[in-house]
Amino acid sequence: MKIASTGGGFSGSQHSGGTGAADIAAVVGQVFDLLGGFAGSFYSAKAQKRNLRHQARMAEINARVAETGAKTELARGGQIRPPCLAGPGI
Repeated sequence: MKIASTGGGFSGSQHSGGTGAADIAAVVGQVFDLLGGFAGSFYSAKAQKRNLRHQARMAEINARVAETGAKTELARGGQIRPPCLAGPGI
């Protein structure tokens, strides 16, 4: 007569033949980590898009300010030179 061995291992170990609570918890933890990574990536991309829009608006404002300054200087009869050609003290 042969007696079947149960393996005597912990639940979820390779000897028990069953899926233990620790294995299920590990899988659930990995799923939540994955979902958290997706959410983090989504909100990071959303924030980056918002920052780029802000930078574009600021660049437009700066361009208008520079253009207004140039027009004012021309109206006064001044000569406008690029900053790289202006030289010191001008």
